Amino acid sequence: VEVNPAWGNLVGIEVAAAVGRTVREVLPGIEEAWITDFAQVVETGEPATFTRPVGVLRRWYDGRAFRLEGDRFGVIFMEATGRVQAEGRRNALLALGDELRDLNSIPHMTRIAAEIVGRALDATRAGFGRIVGDVEHIDIEPDWTAPGTASIAGRHRFEDYGDIRGHLRRGEPLVIDDVA
Repeated sequence: VEVNPAWGNLVGIEVAAAVGRTVREVLPGIEEAWITDFAQVVETGEPATFTRPVGVLRRWYDGRAFRLEGDRFGVIFMEATGRVQAEGRRNALLALGDELRDLNSIPHMTRIAAEIVGRALDATRAGFGRIVGDVEHIDIEPDWTAPGTASIAGRHRFEDYGDIRGHLRRGEPLVIDDVA
């Protein structure tokens, strides 16, 4: 019914594109919890405080929802992505220290580190590798994968992934978005 212009800036959507449409139309794939929690605010009249992500936007928000008259509600919120990500990184570093403290084998250490990094970055897989020769091969240590994701542990030839050796020779970070 109404959309504050600041909302458009917070979510990156033109206000005119939102007015008169449902949240599912504006943000296809939005988490069901947003809908059910706001419906509960309207039904019970009890305000709700939240910190949660909007996955399709890859952003986190802090806020408070409250009932207005009838079946209307209002929401006041602010983006919390930076804070939530910083907390996640801090927690990952603490977990990494705790987990590595008592380990004594490199494969076990890299597996634990890969899992903590993968979860902290919300990745589907993470691993550590050793470059062999003049950037000819990489030996991936035991890696971590999300459920249903195949491992990439083992030896891989760099030439199978296109022209990426230059990045590594120059010491630049390398991300392969789709190892398939």
